[in-house]
Amino acid sequence: MTTEIKLGFCKAPEPIYLYIKSGEMEGNGYTWYYYDFDKEKITPEYNTGLCGYLSELRLTSREFKGKENVKLDIVINSNETYIIRTGVETNFAKTFLLAIALVEDLTKPLIIGCAAGEENVVFCRVYDATTKSRVKAEWNPSADWAGIIQDTKARLEGNNAPPSLVKSQPPKASRETLLAESDRLIADLNWSASQGKEYLLKNYSKVGRSLLTDAELLDFVGKLQKNFDV
Repeated sequence: MTTEIKLGFCKAPEPIYLYIKSGEMEGNGYTWYYYDFDKEKITPEYNTGLCGYLSELRLTSREFKGKENVKLDIVINSNETYIIRTGVETNFAKTFLLAIALVEDLTKPLIIGCAAGEENVVFCRVYDATTKSRVKAEWNPSADWAGIIQDTKARLEGNNAPPSLVKSQPPKASRETLLAESDRLIADLNWSASQGKEYLLKNYSKVGRSLLTDAELLDFVGKLQKNFDV
């Protein structure tokens, strides 16, 4: 089938970013929104689900209010290319990862949904777009988040093999991003070398960040970021 291409001026095919937040505008609740950085304006998206194909997962470091934060980008190909951007330590990111690890065939369309919880918490819901059935995953706060991300990336890159989280390793760039982010956060906290060593021993029974597993490193960065939460 040949797609007709219309020549002339058109809208540039830039991705559309979606952000997660439980809020209300003009009496209507929403769980995700668009943000215009030039105008500093929020535009709510009142639909609770986005249907499309998961094409990519990536970790990115972005500055917010003068601080660097590691984000999880969930790239969805639909009528447009959408990028759902959320913090790696959010409940939305973790419930998404737990569910996506159970999806057997990532070549099929999915519905990514939002569900508001208590105290502004937002959870992710993943559905089979064909059957409309929800992918139900049990909550596991100790899951290998970095392993799930890498397994999903590997499957999206071609083999679509069933998840195998035991021996997976995250991409080098992702680990370097997390190490750089931890460097910055430790400096902002004014921790001494002995304070950092003591924290690692207490929480992970290890004396250096290079000895942390990828899941532990991701958890470590998340804990450091929480020191700056208002």
